[in-house]
Amino acid sequence: MDAAAACKLPSIPRSERLKPFKGKRIFLVAGDEGLCRETAKALVDAIVEPSEMDMNSHVFTDLLADSPEFAEFCEEIITYPFMQGNKAAVVYGTDIFQSRANAFDILKDSVKLYREHRPDLAFKRFRRLMNALGIEPGDLEEGGVNALAESGIGSEDIDPAWFKEMAVMSASMPGKKQSGWSVERLEELISGGKLPETSYVVFVPEGVDGRKRIYKAVQKAGEVIDLSLEDETEAFSILCARAKDILLKSGKKMSPAALDLFCRIVGSNSSNFFSELNKLILFSGDGKEITPDDLEVTVETEEAVRFELGNAVGCRDAKSAIQALNKVISAGE
Repeated sequence: MDAAAACKLPSIPRSERLKPFKGKRIFLVAGDEGLCRETAKALVDAIVEPSEMDMNSHVFTDLLADSPEFAEFCEEIITYPFMQGNKAAVVYGTDIFQSRANAFDILKDSVKLYREHRPDLAFKRFRRLMNALGIEPGDLEEGGVNALAESGIGSEDIDPAWFKEMAVMSASMPGKKQSGWSVERLEELISGGKLPETSYVVFVPEGVDGRKRIYKAVQKAGEVIDLSLEDETEAFSILCARAKDILLKSGKKMSPAALDLFCRIVGSNSSNFFSELNKLILFSGDGKEITPDDLEVTVETEEAVRFELGNAVGCRDAKSAIQALNKVISAGE
């Protein structure tokens, strides 16, 4: 399923939303982050009855193949739900679809998070990098930074301060425990159709290698939903269509001119787009129509954020500068 078709899913009544997939129960949603999250939510809302959501929907974040959580996930998807409905397991971020081909992107993410002073998240990406390259913690102790360089990562791409902290965190990591679960066993479970008929899985990975066997197993047994956007024109077209659906569901109206202005103000970063749209809907209160004046008061423009950053730096306000910088980073600038 492509981006244009997938983005219509949230607007389809929940009782009809799964029909295009003809009984498939495993989904891999990849591409634009904001659209992926919207689509995953729409799938889960259709799979699990609203009254059973707390009991029968389970979210796993940053799922690593060598972590205890991976075994928990595998056990979760082979057990039957409470009551008589369906259950859904959603995975936001995982290394099971990644390989050496994704190593450089994982490295960049880890270094970026480290520089944003988020060492725990940076270390999770670092562990993904090690798994993708087949490096064990002991290799770091013996070879240091050369352990990465020998795996094809250029030494010029390695931040020495980042690597030093990641290596220290690796050394304090507990040893791996054998759980009986592996990516290969999960692949066999998916390929053999051995999941209970009431069990659904939604993967939302960050980067995939389509050559991996686990990817091909999901592709054959389930549905791969590609939300990659070719260019800004396609992004604006899809985001504007989603905005109209969201406004309609919220009982709101926005003139074509106001919607066009909103899209130009917010930009094509989908995560920021949906955040600002929801904020706009809340701000409008009981009013049915959202006007350009509402946009000027409520919506934070890219230019305003850049000005906020420059002003904070000029005033030597480190706290405000970091907050503004995080906004710029979140917007993908």
